[in-house]
Amino acid sequence: MTNLPLVDPEALAEVIDHFAGSFSDPQKGFLKNRWLHQVRYWDDRSRDARRKYFALRGITVLGSVTIPVLTSLGLATSPRTTFAILAAIVGAVVAASATWEGVANYGQIWLEKRRAAELLKVEGWLFFASADKYADMAPATAFPTFAAEVERQIAKEVGEYVSAFDPAEATKRVSQLVDLLKAAGGKLPNT
Repeated sequence: MTNLPLVDPEALAEVIDHFAGSFSDPQKGFLKNRWLHQVRYWDDRSRDARRKYFALRGITVLGSVTIPVLTSLGLATSPRTTFAILAAIVGAVVAASATWEGVANYGQIWLEKRRAAELLKVEGWLFFASADKYADMAPATAFPTFAAEVERQIAKEVGEYVSAFDPAEATKRVSQLVDLLKAAGGKLPNT
C-alpha cells in the first residue's frame, strides 16, 4: 500500500500553471502565494500535530504497559530498589507525556488543521473545475468570488485560533481581512 499525500503541492502548482493564461499576474500570485501557501501551511501543521500526537500517545501506552512489568520484576527479584526506581521514572514520563498532550491538544490541532487544509483545497478544485458557485463563469470572472471565499476561510481559521484566547481580537482581525479584500477590489459573495 502506498502512502499518498493528502496535499500534493506540485500537482496543485501544475493546475495553477495549466490555467495561467486565464489569470492576470496578481491573480496568479494570489493562487500561488496565498491559496496554495495556506493549503500547504495547514497541511504541514496538521501532519506535524499528528506526528506529535501519536508520539506522545505511544509513549503513554508503552510506558503504561512497562510499569506493571517493572513492578512485577521488582517483587520477584533482588535488589528491588532498581526496579522501583525504573517504575517511578517510567511513571513520571507517562504522566508528563499524557499531561503535555492534554495541554498542547495535538490531536485536536491535527483534526482542525486537516479540516482547514481540505476545505481550502476543495474550494480550489471547485474553482478550477468551474463547479458549484463557480459554474458557468469564466475563471477571470469567478476569481473575485474565489478570492473572497479563500480569505473568508482563512479569516475563519485565524479567528477560531485567536478567539480561543481573545474573542474581541478575532472579530477585529476578521473585519480587517474583509476590509483589505474589499479595498483590493474583490467582491464578497452574498452569504
